[in-house]
Amino acid sequence: MKRLVRRRRVAQVWAGFAGVAALLLVMGCHKPRDTRSVHLPLAVGNRWVYNVEADSGQGFAVVEVVSQDDGAYSMMVNCDSGHLAQSDSLLRLTCRDTVLSLLRSYNRRKWWSIVLSDDQNDSCTQTLLTYRVQSGTEYASHPIGTVVVGDDTFRDCLRLSCRRVHEDFAFLVGGGDTTWVTEDYAPGVGLVRVEVTQHWWSWGWIIFEYSDSGKWVDRWELRDYSLVDQ
Repeated sequence: MKRLVRRRRVAQVWAGFAGVAALLLVMGCHKPRDTRSVHLPLAVGNRWVYNVEADSGQGFAVVEVVSQDDGAYSMMVNCDSGHLAQSDSLLRLTCRDTVLSLLRSYNRRKWWSIVLSDDQNDSCTQTLLTYRVQSGTEYASHPIGTVVVGDDTFRDCLRLSCRRVHEDFAFLVGGGDTTWVTEDYAPGVGLVRVEVTQHWWSWGWIIFEYSDSGKWVDRWELRDYSLVDQ
């Protein structure tokens, strides 16, 4: 009888340990997520201004976080010069566990696509602001250390890059273009530098003639920025 009581007590003790362990596991699984991106600070009012240099002239670009709702931020991009020039282009962004995603749409379908991860080992990252075509594109991210832009020095920077080759062949002729994009981000600052290069070419199948048609390059460099929490 005494042995039976002891066994019951031991079983109760082990059950108590198991209950505590399960409670700790549940608490660990439900701890609040970090929803702030280190490399692109998101807060309404954050604003970045860039000098733009292109073969078509010089100008500026402005990027600003303009609103927040339903856990997502709206970012306005306005550029007045170069091949990346666009007016009032609105991006929808959300961040979970420091992984930044962009709302995309095509053929009435919408989905969130990862564009920036603060984990520098994540090589599935896509460029955010300037080049968001998915098909035929290779993406990568890697640390690049120190970046100097104008009179400012930024450390522990992360580079996002992509390469896209587009080819179009008809019956007797063909052509295409290759685009390279790099975007450099500094922790606690955001996007500090952008460079986009596109090179295009053509083929003549009758005489097997290759024509190097040319290229263009756009560069953005951070001129000024203001963050509401700094």
